[in-house]
Amino acid sequence: MDEQERNGYQAEKKALIEANRAYWSGTDEVSAREEWIYVYHCLPHEFGYSVHEDIVAKGLQEKERLPVAVITDGHGDELLDELDASFGFEESRHVFYSKFDSAAGEERVNEAAMRLTDETYGDKAKLAELEYRGIACGDVLHDYILRKNEGEVFDCFEVSKEQYFKLLKSALAMIDKAYEMFSERKPAYIVTSECLFIKGLVASVAREYGAKVLVISNDYPDTVMRILPGRALFKELKTTEFFTRQVEAYLEQGVPEEAGEKDLFVYEGPQDAKPVNLLERLGISNGKKNVFILMHIFSDVPREGHHHHFFYEYNDWFLSTLKMIKEIPDVNWIIKDHPMSPRYKQDAYVKKVFLEHKTPNMYWCDRTLTGIELKDIADCIITCVGEAAMEYWAYGVPTITVSTAYFSNWGISYNMKTLEEYENTLKHIGDLKKPPEQSAKRARECLLALKHMGRSEDELACLFLEARKKQLESYKTGGNDSDVKTFCEKYIELLKKTGIQSSTIYQLTRVYDVK
Repeated sequence: MDEQERNGYQAEKKALIEANRAYWSGTDEVSAREEWIYVYHCLPHEFGYSVHEDIVAKGLQEKERLPVAVITDGHGDELLDELDASFGFEESRHVFYSKFDSAAGEERVNEAAMRLTDETYGDKAKLAELEYRGIACGDVLHDYILRKNEGEVFDCFEVSKEQYFKLLKSALAMIDKAYEMFSERKPAYIVTSECLFIKGLVASVAREYGAKVLVISNDYPDTVMRILPGRALFKELKTTEFFTRQVEAYLEQGVPEEAGEKDLFVYEGPQDAKPVNLLERLGISNGKKNVFILMHIFSDVPREGHHHHFFYEYNDWFLSTLKMIKEIPDVNWIIKDHPMSPRYKQDAYVKKVFLEHKTPNMYWCDRTLTGIELKDIADCIITCVGEAAMEYWAYGVPTITVSTAYFSNWGISYNMKTLEEYENTLKHIGDLKKPPEQSAKRARECLLALKHMGRSEDELACLFLEARKKQLESYKTGGNDSDVKTFCEKYIELLKKTGIQSSTIYQLTRVYDVK
């Protein structure tokens, strides 16, 4: 890595900031200051995400004529502050949930954290119901623990009670600081590209003040989900509801099937060089039916993302499923590693657990084989809540889920509601019927909608899409760097063509309400 890369392409970022400052000069007029638009940079290390958030806030400001305050999680960096200033925003502040303005404030949080630690540590049911100052924070804390200890902890109670207390204290402090901040400047809106982990608690508190939360989609950048006051965020309202509304909106428009669109898989397409015999590669030589169990990323917001019927989270589902299938020899059980397993440092753990439970009819499938390849030999797919359940269903392969995916209410996949139902279905999995054609057609329509959502004729949206694509590709190889240089250069070109204010992102033409 050369000096320029070590500096994170500082020169390119500075050039973008200066061009941006000139572009937006004189466009920051506001007519009211009773309420504020907040931008929350909860991922300050992702420069492109911050640009995206600021553009949405700027477009919103033009419509509402409200001042904008920018919140950065932690120190951020000097260039990020300069970026915000280049948009002409009225205020900027940094939130440190580990620092307190007074000893009394820290003591108050300490006492609450100690009490709640004693009440919830070791009890997942109580953790799920955890609240502080009227804000649901148990699921947030659970997922924060897993992500904070990525690659080391696969169960939230693998951390010590002392470490649990410290992380719980951080969540409570975030709530306190959000209440303090919004009592000074009332929020009308909060704009963020991620509403997860303890950072998402800021949005939860903002909703208590009647604020609308605008969540930007990084995978579909010209789309904004507007969360209206109503169901409690992270308790009654999960991120799967955001996506349900997003896909429904595209389906309502009518998505035409494109000629030659054969690959409906969302993230995995066919490889150039396919194995000659997949069963041989997997070590399978019998004539039994092949059931694939598809891994999840255990730290990928299992509690915040979905409503789980009877398992607590992804690792709970994985361990329990392995124990069940050990007693069922009638089919070939094939454990498929997740494509991004190394990125989240869980590949060794998953393989280790598999080997501990392995029986003669259990097989390992590495992450290099793509989903579209496996469909030709798969007789059934099992996932906790993965999108693959819809993909295989669209191809006529029966699938099983045990939690609420965004497609669950559309009759897609066999969605298990009880543990008894799941166990019985696994025991008789060879008798599972193929999807009804009408239901499979619905799945194909949803997948086509996703394909269209991942494309755009808008130049700015295409720029963010390309950056996201490169980011995901780097994740699969263990990296985490997007092409900042190209992003900055193309953004500056759009400024020259005045392609920002005419974009769907700035105009906010695709805003969908989540109630």
